[in-house]
Amino acid sequence: MKDFPHGGRTYGETARLDFSANINPLGMPEKVRDAALQGVLRSGEYPDPSNTVLTEKLSRRWGISPEMLTFGNGAAELLLRAACACPSDVTIIPIPSFYEYERAARACGSEICWIRLEKENGFVLDGRILSEILHAARRERDRGKTVSVLLGNPNNPTGRCIPGEILDALLTALEQMDIRLLVDESFLPFAKAEEAHTVIRRLKSGRKIAALRSFTKIFGMPGLRLGVLATGDRQWNEALFGCAQPWPISLPAQLAGEAALDEKDFITATTELITAEREYLCRELQKDLVWELHAGPAPFVLFQAPADTAARLKEQGILIRSCKNFRGLDETWFRIGIRTHEENRELVEQWRKLR
Repeated sequence: MKDFPHGGRTYGETARLDFSANINPLGMPEKVRDAALQGVLRSGEYPDPSNTVLTEKLSRRWGISPEMLTFGNGAAELLLRAACACPSDVTIIPIPSFYEYERAARACGSEICWIRLEKENGFVLDGRILSEILHAARRERDRGKTVSVLLGNPNNPTGRCIPGEILDALLTALEQMDIRLLVDESFLPFAKAEEAHTVIRRLKSGRKIAALRSFTKIFGMPGLRLGVLATGDRQWNEALFGCAQPWPISLPAQLAGEAALDEKDFITATTELITAEREYLCRELQKDLVWELHAGPAPFVLFQAPADTAARLKEQGILIRSCKNFRGLDETWFRIGIRTHEENRELVEQWRKLR
């Protein structure tokens, strides 16, 4: 069996609590679940290949043209499709970051240029990292290479957002160099300051930037697989359509997505829960359980602890995510998703018993 480099591996695992994945602890909203079930009952018919209702609802919510939106079978599928739609010779990726960035780029024949985020600076993409990205982009472009940049915002597994002024400076500089930028915003809906960090409000026709979003994380529907990519780059959009299968998402996922876009109070309740529980976990873990900890607005925290931490917690029926397969980290780094207060408290109590 091929190795699966992600969290949420409950198949074949015996676990009471799964902190290895980053899914909304509130679960799937009731109306979204009902819509998905309706989709199952209607699965004797094809889904709408144009995603008409989804597209209209989301374009109104984000205030962008419907032509800027492309839906797919989750964010990971769209990452691969985006990379292959307009492949570049070199892809610049800060590390540590989500494994699928590298996988998508390599699948399309791209070389990878790694930019290392500094632990001493909280793994934040600051002015120094910005300079390194731009220097690498100019160097590769001067060598006659086509270049793209791929970022997470918030980044996984560090949880850090890119400061707004750094993001704006990056967008301007890359636009001047005619370089494409893809920003994975799958965890941004968990942040209270979402508007300050998103590139969606910075999209405009002809601009070679794209935002990737996942319905999976915020709406607690990982089994349904639904993601969306937004860009004003017409060539990119046409290429994305050209390399897609005829029905990229199922009817249950399509109807669930339509219902999810009507949820507003659910998002507010989620951000409030995540904010409060992140503060609780950070406070408790830093007392006596971890060596150091990094957290941002994402629904997870990154920490460093003894290398056997995951194995010892697994003996207690608790799964956490080892980060040893993230470039730039080793076997002493781990990530835990933020769950409900009862689950978080159980994690802390069981962890302390191991000391």
